[in-house]
Parts: sequence; C-alpha cells; structure tokens
Amino acid sequence: MKCLLLFLVLGAVYSEEEKVVGGVEAILLCLLLGAVYSEEEKVVGGVEADDEHDPQALNALNGFFIKFIDHATDNHCFDQEKERIVIGNLEKITKQVVAGEKFEFLLRAGVSDKCADVATHPLLEAANGDGEYNKFFVKAEDCGIDSSELGEHKISIVWQQWKDDHYNYPKLEDVDGKHPLEGLWTGEGNGCRDHRI
Repeated sequence: MKCLLLFLVLGAVYSEEEKVVGGVEAILLCLLLGAVYSEEEKVVGGVEADDEHDPQALNALNGFFIKFIDHATDNHCFDQEKERIVIGNLEKITKQVVAGEKFEFLLRAGVSDKCADVATHPLLEAANGDGEYNKFFVKAEDCGIDSSELGEHKISIVWQQWKDDHYNYPKLEDVDGKHPLEGLWTGEGNGCRDHRI
C-alpha cells in the first residue's frame, strides 16, 4: 500500500527532460523503503521481543553455547567429561535486524559437575546445532536445582547466513555476579573453576 501511494506521489516528480519518473525508479525506491519498514512499520535496527518458539532464536542460543564450550574448554575452565551447563529460566529474548540478526538472551545458568547423566535441555535438543554438544546443556529442574540459585546472564550473538560460521560476535555478561560464567568464557583469572553449583 505504501509503495502504491509513493508511486502515485512520484507521478508528480519530473526528470530534467520534463518526463515523469519511470516505474523502475519507483520500484527501486519502494524496495529501499521496504528495507526500512515492514508491514508492521518496524524500523530496521529496532529491537523486538522474541520467544523460545522461534527456531532461529534457538539455533542462535545453541550457536552461542557451542562457542562457549569451545572457549571454556580451550581455557581449561570446563571439564567436558564431568561438567554441564545448567540452564534455568529463559527470562527474555530479543531480536534485532543488523548485518544479520542479533539475538539477545537474558537467562539463568551455571556450571555443575553433578548433572553429567541428565538428559539434554529440550530447547537445545530442538535446535539445529552440533548434536555432539547437546549433552552439555541440561535443564535446572532435571538436576534438582532451583532456577533462582543460578546466576543471571546476558548473552548476545549475531546470525549471518552468508558467512561460513553463521554465528558471530558472541558476547557474555554476568548480570548479578552469582555463578559467573564470564571467567570461563575469557579464561581470565585463576578462579574460573571456583564457581560451580
């Protein structure tokens, strides 16, 4: 509808030869505006709420945690044989269109060596990640851990379909300092193994 109105308005615009701007120019302008506005009139770069039913959000969360396991293992801060990432409440998910799609997650999580035989968290089981990593992520209640005991963390990652590694610019922030994960991610400090549930 917006493009039709724009096309009609462009009928009043003349080129140097006093001719009406052609259909190609109007179509290009409509495509440009289409990149800025969706049918719901959301601006590119605007942040919108998302939820755990969005497969791309689940894949992004899985992509982040695969990178997390690799970093923490490389930093000698995670024992793949004994330890698991315990995931509690997924409190908030947002999505933002950037050069790709940026997903942010606010969730409760921690590391435990008491849940090695617990089934994979269903959210990560449903994602299209690397199945070899799924076993590292478990649901807090399946471990007998209350979600409120876990630290609150903000995770962000950008999904870029055109790149070989689709998940880029991962970032982790410990929000409340309870059961910090940043040290496992960065390998900084000698205490990266001290904060276990």
